[in-house]
Amino acid sequence: MPIIRLGDYLTVPTSGMLDATPYNQMEKTELADFLSLWEDWHRRALARLPHRIHPTAQIHPTAIIGDDVIIGPRVRVWEFSSRLCAVLRRLDRLQL
Repeated sequence: MPIIRLGDYLTVPTSGMLDATPYNQMEKTELADFLSLWEDWHRRALARLPHRIHPTAQIHPTAIIGDDVIIGPRVRVWEFSSRLCAVLRRLDRLQL
């Protein structure tokens, strides 16, 4: 089976909300390892964050945001956005 290193497809957060969380290891992590570690990484990231919804995020009043969702700076969450859309909808580039 081929090795898929996440660093070939993304860069790790070097500043912002996620830089001091386990997500800063993603660049050197292989996809299969990431998938097996993700639940623990995400739990640890949520515990380290001062707020899981950044103060500059714009959340629609009727949007449903799960307890395990992290929303970064300047993200817009629409009424019927999915989790992925909540993270990816940005006014500019994505940098949590």
